[in-house]
Amino acid sequence: PPRFYEAMALRLLRPPQEATVHLKNGAPAWLAFSAMHGPVAVASGPWNASGDWWNTGRWDRQEWDIEMASGALLRIFKDCASGRWYAEGVYD
Repeated sequence: PPRFYEAMALRLLRPPQEATVHLKNGAPAWLAFSAMHGPVAVASGPWNASGDWWNTGRWDRQEWDIEMASGALLRIFKDCASGRWYAEGVYD
């Protein structure tokens, strides 16, 4: 089972790292970016989010929390305007 119920810190990657994400049935199934690559074991999401919190009519990105097959826990997101994926942070 996923470990997202545990108390964890999200260590943000500054800046977020561009990633390659392969989807299966609309959910991330494989991820690669500068720090790691491999299959996704569990994907929770998407959550629609916006950097413009005052603008209720526009969602900028779709966020996912994923657990890699290796056990690494990550926050990734898809930029809705560009269609690009990014690794935003690592849970520990």
